[in-house]
Amino acid sequence: MAHQSDNATRLAVRTVEVSRLADLPDSNLNAAEVWLFVLPFGRAIEDAEASAAWWEALHRFARSLNDQSIVAVLTTAADAAETVPRLSDVLHFQLWVAVKLAKPLKREPGQLAEHHAALLVLSKY
Repeated sequence: MAHQSDNATRLAVRTVEVSRLADLPDSNLNAAEVWLFVLPFGRAIEDAEASAAWWEALHRFARSLNDQSIVAVLTTAADAAETVPRLSDVLHFQLWVAVKLAKPLKREPGQLAEHHAALLVLSKY
């Protein structure tokens, strides 16, 4: 007996390292896509200005996606909490998954180590 997955087309996986916002790739408006963004960990308050530019670029990128596309973001819990409301007018929140880190991120003395990342799943639909 054949299953639906037997006749499915595998996703084409392409890895793109984006070190500058100008390097953010173009989406394909004619096809549903799945994008995974892995954001840097260990950022500080001083990085807030760069974060605003990132969210603005991600917002523009999300607007350009096909209506059946998915965006996943792996980041810190704090950045995830900031990301969802900033994209809520173009992407719909679907899921927040806590991902246990293999090596906890150490913090300054007196602060708890960070043991989890956040994986957000957002969709255009």
